[in-house]
Amino acid sequence: MGAIIVSSLNQKGGVGKTTTIFNLGGQLTKEGYRVLLCDVDPQASLSQGFFGPEVVRSLPKESCVAALFDDAGVVPVEALIRPTNVTNLSLIPSARHLNPYNIPEPRFAGFTQVALRDALNDVRSSFDWVLIDCPPNLGLCSWSALTASDFLLVPFQPEDFGCQGIFEIDQTFQAVRASTNGHLQLAGYLLTMVKRRAMHRAYEELLRKSYGNKVFTVTIPDAAVFTEAIPKGLPLSHFKPNTVAGRSIRDLAAELQSRIATLNDQNREVA
Repeated sequence: MGAIIVSSLNQKGGVGKTTTIFNLGGQLTKEGYRVLLCDVDPQASLSQGFFGPEVVRSLPKESCVAALFDDAGVVPVEALIRPTNVTNLSLIPSARHLNPYNIPEPRFAGFTQVALRDALNDVRSSFDWVLIDCPPNLGLCSWSALTASDFLLVPFQPEDFGCQGIFEIDQTFQAVRASTNGHLQLAGYLLTMVKRRAMHRAYEELLRKSYGNKVFTVTIPDAAVFTEAIPKGLPLSHFKPNTVAGRSIRDLAAELQSRIATLNDQNREVA
């Protein structure tokens, strides 16, 4: 089987989606896993977090994830994988070249829908985890990521704007399950950028009542240290692991693994 593949998706930007993948990947490597990150967001924030904006802006299409969606030529996925400055953490970078491929009606994209899935299957045995950072929309890039994934992780803030996209994400999740990926499962909803505010506490309580155990027990705080780590190109696990934020990422990695194990056990019982 090889790597467990997880996509991080919310159709609203600025909810900690990329930050979650950036730091979760580092934490999993610290636990001894081989991790591949895949950036399918044309904004390429994850890629810039590791390599800087100048490097990412200079990438040709043949050196970024856009090459996997291009019918003009076949670039082997192995040629796109770059090491980061964290041991056992690699990245398939994104760049502006991905923009034309992120069409709004992915179900009509033909074989392009499964291009990412087929590419990742070629390297799946070389990694323990593949974490995919999606754009803040439900176009082809997000659709292809869900098609390639085993599990979906949905980060969102406990606020009106941060929560509004849950219904649409669930619709897309169900549409992918009904068409290109019947084994996709929801890992859960993750509360991010949580502040010590009465409003946040009230929303968290409401969300837990509404979605029950679909909401992660762990919450990710709104902490400046997340921003401080980015210029270093280092996840908190390798920058400041003993901060409150660093410990929250460690707890997230543990809960994610526990949830996946439980879901897999349930599937085996059904089978």
